[in-house]
Amino acid sequence: MVRKLLASLAIVACFAPAAAHPHPDAKGIVKERMATMKALASSMKALNQVRMGQTPIAAAIKIGEKIVDHSRLIPEQFPANTYDYPSEASPKIDSERMLFKKQASNLRAAASKMIGVARRGDLNAFTSSFRNIGKSCSSCHKGFRLKRQR
Repeated sequence: MVRKLLASLAIVACFAPAAAHPHPDAKGIVKERMATMKALASSMKALNQVRMGQTPIAAAIKIGEKIVDHSRLIPEQFPANTYDYPSEASPKIDSERMLFKKQASNLRAAASKMIGVARRGDLNAFTSSFRNIGKSCSSCHKGFRLKRQR
């Protein structure tokens, strides 16, 4: 039980920085993609409530559909040379564009699988699906997100 709680908190903590620190200096495409990332963080928090039994599993279907929609936006929201402050995106996105697109595709696939699990109402399998979405997000953040001093 404690292990599950710690795992949940770790996953949610991965997304908290994106939601907790607005970027008032952001403009244009950088502002748009920050809004997308905030929306994804909110979706993960909502899915965590499903995982913890605080929200019905049926709610995960619409949440998952939002994640799928947002994942489609990601590659276009990171055009070349748009990585200066306040962006936390790494310039590596330009040199590793195919991997970056693959990671967005992995997020979409994980969310799509989770939608199927939610439709079946299988809360045990849902937990695994939820974690796979979190792993997809974390993987992209590790490879393509910078930690900037504010």
